[in-house]
Amino acid sequence: MAYHLECPPNCSLRAGTKFGDKATLLLSEGKTYRTIVNAGAKEGVKLNTGTLFRHRKHIISHDVAEPEEPVKQANNIEILEAIIAKGFANRKNWKPTITDTMKAMDMWFRLTQGNPFDDLLDTLAQAGIQSEVPAAEGTPDEQEDLIDSGG
Repeated sequence: MAYHLECPPNCSLRAGTKFGDKATLLLSEGKTYRTIVNAGAKEGVKLNTGTLFRHRKHIISHDVAEPEEPVKQANNIEILEAIIAKGFANRKNWKPTITDTMKAMDMWFRLTQGNPFDDLLDTLAQAGIQSEVPAAEGTPDEQEDLIDSGG
């Protein structure tokens, strides 16, 4: 990892001090404060964790990473489908409540501008149309004449 130091003049661990370079290297490697204090003690340097904590803020890292591929922006439907798929994969551990089901149906309706009950409503409408008795032709007065005459 590449880094540079931005130590103030009063930093006891700035570059060029007795244990500064070693402490900076150990901090940049992610070693614990206790490990660094013990390493300093072996070299005759008395350190405390507060000094190391302050010095860590002086280490400015420059992570050199390969540029990541641009992430394709997912649309709302794709996000919802991914969440649903993840939830479905976890179905053994989770039992959806009626509230969860209604919320999911509401979200689906709002995102797709569809109605999850369209098929049911179409079926009921067809059943209602087929069960109606076709109305007699003519005006209401003519229909009364047909009824009175028995025809």
